[in-house]
Amino acid sequence: MPQLYYDMLYFATFVIVFWAIVRAGGGAFKATPGAFSKIVMGLSFLTGFSIIQLLGNQGLMSGLPFMNDPLIRQMIEAALIVIGLITLLTGVGTWLPSWTRSKTPRSKYQKRYYCLKMINQILTKKLDFDTAMDQITSFLSVYLEIPKCAAFKYSNRNETLYLASACGFESRKPEVFREITLSQTELKNTLYKSRVIINVGNHPVFSHGREPSILIPIHNQGQIYGAILCWMGDKPKIDDDFMDFLSSISEVTGTFTANLIKTTGVKIMRKHQKTNQEIASLCNQVSSAQQLMHPFYRTLKKNLGVEYMSLADLDNSGENMMRYTIGASGRMLLEKGVSLSTKGTEIEAIFKNCAPILSPQVTPEMKLAGDDGLFISSRMESKLACPIKSGNKVLAVMVLGNSHPGYFKQMHLNQVMNLTDLISPVLQRERLSRKLETLDDQVVRLQLMERKLQGEVDIDEFFENACELLTKRMKCTMARISLVDEDKKTLISHAHRTVRETGISLNDKSIIPLSLLPWHKMAIDAEKPMMINQEDAESRMQPQESTQTLMPNIKSAMLVPITLNNKVRGIISIGEVRNWNRRSFNTGDMLIVRDVAAKCSTALKINKLESGPKHSIMEPVFEESYASANREFLTKIKSPITSIMGAVELLQNHTDTEDEKAIRYQIMIMKSADRLKELTDWDAVSSFVHDSEEIEPEQVIG
Repeated sequence: MPQLYYDMLYFATFVIVFWAIVRAGGGAFKATPGAFSKIVMGLSFLTGFSIIQLLGNQGLMSGLPFMNDPLIRQMIEAALIVIGLITLLTGVGTWLPSWTRSKTPRSKYQKRYYCLKMINQILTKKLDFDTAMDQITSFLSVYLEIPKCAAFKYSNRNETLYLASACGFESRKPEVFREITLSQTELKNTLYKSRVIINVGNHPVFSHGREPSILIPIHNQGQIYGAILCWMGDKPKIDDDFMDFLSSISEVTGTFTANLIKTTGVKIMRKHQKTNQEIASLCNQVSSAQQLMHPFYRTLKKNLGVEYMSLADLDNSGENMMRYTIGASGRMLLEKGVSLSTKGTEIEAIFKNCAPILSPQVTPEMKLAGDDGLFISSRMESKLACPIKSGNKVLAVMVLGNSHPGYFKQMHLNQVMNLTDLISPVLQRERLSRKLETLDDQVVRLQLMERKLQGEVDIDEFFENACELLTKRMKCTMARISLVDEDKKTLISHAHRTVRETGISLNDKSIIPLSLLPWHKMAIDAEKPMMINQEDAESRMQPQESTQTLMPNIKSAMLVPITLNNKVRGIISIGEVRNWNRRSFNTGDMLIVRDVAAKCSTALKINKLESGPKHSIMEPVFEESYASANREFLTKIKSPITSIMGAVELLQNHTDTEDEKAIRYQIMIMKSADRLKELTDWDAVSSFVHDSEEIEPEQVIG
């Protein structure tokens, strides 16, 4: 017979044996799952040997490294045979005694004894509930010959039994038994009796099929942890000893479950404490939300299984957010702190209600709503959104996601809410830091404007810089500085600035009659600032005025006059396209604009610039009052100067002529007094008033 036939025979033999063992694994090897694994592993090695031998003898492995050498190939085949046989024989040696005992005729009492012994051995190991129940149901099936049985764990929160393991069914967790809601069955009162029940059929559990024969509660000290349901056939043989045996199983499984819950609770508590310590240490090291994102995401991913995280830092209105988002890849996504609107989103709802949102399953309606495009595009199926609060005020909202439906549960929400208390100080520090930086920057820029006023000033450039300061530091949409003519009939635009390209012409250097601008005229006539809110009927600006001086789509505005010598010479117009809630002007904004208006007034003085024909900066009335004040001042200082001169003359008469130093000092004092006396002469005062233009600091509008 050719070598190919021998090789094919070996290969087919091992494959058939392997298939038979795997198929029989659900029954013959239930009591010894470890032996079954070793037998399968040994057969896998032997099957691999037969494949290498078959391909090598046919020359199909010549292209592989080392396999074209017959000696090396034979060594690999020998190693596979040895390892396979040792593993196979070890598994068979472990399984055979158990199989022999199961085939040896025994009394029903011996079977129950061995079953309880095996269950006790399993429960002494550190196994989770599902794994332990899987082996217990296997022992019940093998030793007690129960055709079908299923173990369930009980949730006291929603009164539901959840399937942990099943034996004798087509699958380990049949869909039909996944959940049993006790409130809809007669099983609730039966289960709470904490004793083994026969003929459960008198208390219907399932509406789709045959009821179980036996119910074994898993309980400890009056607490229900689960149940084992058994299907014994049409006429089960149950005596008092068998009931005592089932009661023993109920007690030992209940004790095991109670200890498991305590141990698990301690582990979870320690894990939560460790997580809290890590987050607390992290929050002490960072100073902003952006710095916090990556390490915080890694901690949540390791401890909570989070795959997606976004942090939305809200303003006081709750209608604006600076959001940072990290997807399943662990990288920062598109937004990176861009200012966004919260209108119509879950973020807005959380800000208003101060309540978290737990969505174990993201519904199709939520996906179609488009609330959070990045969350949906990252293919997240479970969502948890939690507010970050300082007292009763919401500072930010954290959204977590996982790609598995039903992943997030109440315990995740409880832990995340504890973590948000640790994050809150970081956001508060960042807000305070941003506020201080803004104030420092405003002070520095105002100081720079003050320095420019010490020399010659290009008024248009100065106004452009002022508009840039207002738009950047106030975060408003646009700013314009205009001057008024002598008769207060015309408004002349000199500078404007926007924060972005709007596609709308702001009519630079445009001349607009004040008769068309009622709000501007009111501010100029009253010499007081004006606030405009387009959503308020009493403070609404007409479209004609907003289009001419600001922008057609503004939602709010602020008008601040520029005064010079108690007379309005211009006006600063601030416009905002966001609604009043998203961006409302406050007292701090008003102070900034009034300070800038004062600097603009000083610039006008220095340049002697007014709209229309140029006149002297000092009006006649002002000149007269100014001269009068100086006369009064100089009159007051004449008397002490005269006294000084008289005192020096007396000193000269009583001073020794040989004291040269005293005489020299007296002469110096007399010369200085003579110079001061000359300055108090009225002719000199008149010349001083007309030739000097000393500039007083402009007072901010009251």
